[in-house]
Amino acid sequence: MGKNISFLCLVFLSSVVLWQGMADAELSGYAIPRITSDCYYDDNIYFASSDVISDFVTRVAPGVEAGLSFNTWNLDLDYELQQVFFYHQSARNSLNHFLDLDGWLDLSHDWKVSIEDSFIHSKDPVQISKSIGAISYEDLKYDYNEANVKLFRSFNDKGRAEIGYKNMFFKNHSSIGADTVNHFPYMELRYWLRPQYGIGMETGANMGLFDTSDDFTEPRGALAFFYRLDLDTTLNVRGAVASMNFSGETPDYDTYDFTVGLTHAFNQSTGFTIGGGYYFQTRLHHAGLDNYDGVSWNATFWRHTNHYSLKIEISKGYDEVYFDGENLGFSSCYVLGGEVEYAILDRLHLSLESYYRDDTFPYAGGWDEKIRERTWNADLELYWQLNSWLETGISLSHWHRDANDPDYEYLDNRAMLTLRLSKEFDW
Repeated sequence: MGKNISFLCLVFLSSVVLWQGMADAELSGYAIPRITSDCYYDDNIYFASSDVISDFVTRVAPGVEAGLSFNTWNLDLDYELQQVFFYHQSARNSLNHFLDLDGWLDLSHDWKVSIEDSFIHSKDPVQISKSIGAISYEDLKYDYNEANVKLFRSFNDKGRAEIGYKNMFFKNHSSIGADTVNHFPYMELRYWLRPQYGIGMETGANMGLFDTSDDFTEPRGALAFFYRLDLDTTLNVRGAVASMNFSGETPDYDTYDFTVGLTHAFNQSTGFTIGGGYYFQTRLHHAGLDNYDGVSWNATFWRHTNHYSLKIEISKGYDEVYFDGENLGFSSCYVLGGEVEYAILDRLHLSLESYYRDDTFPYAGGWDEKIRERTWNADLELYWQLNSWLETGISLSHWHRDANDPDYEYLDNRAMLTLRLSKEFDW
């Protein structure tokens, strides 16, 4: 169902854009064909918690990035075909597909429609390591897609309104089926009633369809108030409620979340946000399980210049982890991490990203036992643009998870050398 809806949305928007483009006299576009070759060493190709297997891997990937645009619309796509060869574990050899699509179309009365879609057909767990969790990777082969279609408008300096639909599906083609579909229609509004006072409203319904666990529907709603202390500082107060309703025997629950936050911009390139609050979860239908509550807080700092960009964040609160291979549910968690990109020279760039996350799932172990996971990932990339058509680089990656249940643990490291040839054509 989700796959069909995403495909129809893509066909519809693409048809509208191309039809109007044929009718318009002025049209611009670009195409960047490329071919990429990666050679890397992976010390745990199956993300296994024990009896790990390492291997040397080569990837050859032709691809193209292309786009068409007019003053009222734009369409960009990126496709890559990836052939993967394992030196020892040849059974893992695969032909993978990656497709990203972005487009927007101006409508009348300041309204605009846009679509984003990202599709993966692969055997590589790294592509979905942040979304799918510690599932059985030994026989992994999957389709994964995320899409977002939205209709929105801007009220200039007074705010913005948005109506949208998000969809995700994970189709597992391995012998252990774990298919997942997510539907999420939503509406958002932020409007400044006066220069100093504003209001925000959010509503939506998060729906999950699963092969191996209970389906659910989760209506959500939130109301926020904003107050500008000055031109660079905004105070916000937000209250949110969500009601989780399962189709089977899994106990339902409500979640209430109240926060107060402050955003300040030192200038156009530097700023921070801080906030704190309290959340609590109430079990319904006399489930016989304890309620869960706690203090939440967050802090984020960012800076962007011509030479580098930096983002640092730390947060504590709750999450709902249903759309992955673990499906462990409600989580009390905290996150610490950051990202930096730095132009060492005009053609030499460094990128570093690292995050640590600590999750406690209070009802995941048969609804009467906590499961705790501590996950850390780090990625370092150094790329050198040798000339207008040739780029090379090295990257190091680390993924590590500890848990009180060894089934959820893994440790994986990669070291990769990349060479890419590309050429841009404009018209």
